[in-house]
Amino acid sequence: MINIPIMLPSNSQYAKGAYLKSVEVDYELLVAGATSITLSMNKVTRGADTAVAVVASVAGSQDLAAGVAAASQEQHKITWTLTTPVWIDNDQEFLLVMTAVCGAAVTIDLLGAVANFTLRL
Repeated sequence: MINIPIMLPSNSQYAKGAYLKSVEVDYELLVAGATSITLSMNKVTRGADTAVAVVASVAGSQDLAAGVAAASQEQHKITWTLTTPVWIDNDQEFLLVMTAVCGAAVTIDLLGAVANFTLRL
């Protein structure tokens, strides 16, 4: 499992800061393929001092099926699209979670991740 932090400008005012729409991930599977590659996203709302942060899953979908195409030994681009895009509040953090089911010999190189968003200041 690989956690990819999505670092974007946030704002305490509604409809300001970053409006997160999707995240593209480039990766490569070396040595052999994987059984599956799946993406999910978590929103972490930070608590006040001494309060616990709250983690919630974010609804969305990936464009590349977690089957043969996404799991073959090769370079891939996979996109996670939020079902409902969100304005990032200044007390929220987003993590894209990439889960790979594969054998011990498989190496995953994370080549990069790009967030697609609208920015309003």
